[in-house]
Amino acid sequence: MYEIDILGEIGDWGYPSNYLRYQLKDAGNQDIVLNISSPGGKVTDGLAMYDMLEAYEGNVTTLGFGLVASIASVVLLAGKVVKMTPNSFLMVHNPWTVAIGDSAEMTANAELLAKMENKLQSIYVSKLQKSGKVEGNIELKVKRMMDAETWLTADEALEMGFIDEIKEATKTANIIQMQPALARYVNTPAALLINQEDMTAKEILTKVKAMLGSSEEIETVEAVATPPAPEPTPPAAPQMTADEAIAFLQSTGYKVMTAEELAAMTAERTEAEEMNTELAETMQALATEMTVLKAQVKQGLGAPSGASDQAGVPPKETPKASKFDGLAAIWNSKINK
Repeated sequence: MYEIDILGEIGDWGYPSNYLRYQLKDAGNQDIVLNISSPGGKVTDGLAMYDMLEAYEGNVTTLGFGLVASIASVVLLAGKVVKMTPNSFLMVHNPWTVAIGDSAEMTANAELLAKMENKLQSIYVSKLQKSGKVEGNIELKVKRMMDAETWLTADEALEMGFIDEIKEATKTANIIQMQPALARYVNTPAALLINQEDMTAKEILTKVKAMLGSSEEIETVEAVATPPAPEPTPPAAPQMTADEAIAFLQSTGYKVMTAEELAAMTAERTEAEEMNTELAETMQALATEMTVLKAQVKQGLGAPSGASDQAGVPPKETPKASKFDGLAAIWNSKINK
């Protein structure tokens, strides 16, 4: 039995589809168990994973634990047998994106999102139809669930037919690292949102264990009054230090970044976002200039920008500039930093 873990976001900043391709190749068609706990991510990567698992020649069992949201829910449904842990959540919703551009580009993005939405809906509907547990218009029910961003407990997912079985947890999910992704959804259950500033490391760990159905109990100390003597002061409950919490998370297979590593990653993301913004602005400017030039040529209103407007004086010949020169200049400036 070969085991695969998909933990965290799906896509370039987490677990991309090419990772799964390598692991499936390494599995060599033996039966696999795919453990997944993810807030979602890139739709195209998730669909690619679904197709890979569907085409895999060995038996695939998927197990969702902690949280299986958005496109991660589609990956979960790729298993021949689909399971969830008792205290986990499944979330389905419509895909969304962030885009810039003119009306034509916005229309194109909307059309693409509609196609993705239909594809995700068909996968959910297919699973429910196979289960035979939902009556009536399944397509309409799934559409309404996606429109409303619906969160299901493991019991509700089993009752509807999204999953085949509920199984006790054998792994733990790093809910703390998922907080930024969870915050972007509309109807995230309050139990999954942790205010880390108001909690000690031990309290966070206790809440995570409770959400994931951990059998470990945190020792408590009760104060007992002994009359007529004054009530004794209970000893302070042992507190887990930050180092102990980090050691615990690392022992379960998770990477805990230092402040320096987190700052470096944030700086890298910020730089990438700035570069994307500059590229988008340059492309928009080029598109605008091309539109103006086309209008001038079509209507005969004048010569293109940079040409001579003196009658009888031929314009100076200048090297033909590529519309990608601006993009290349930005790219080169980023490389030379």
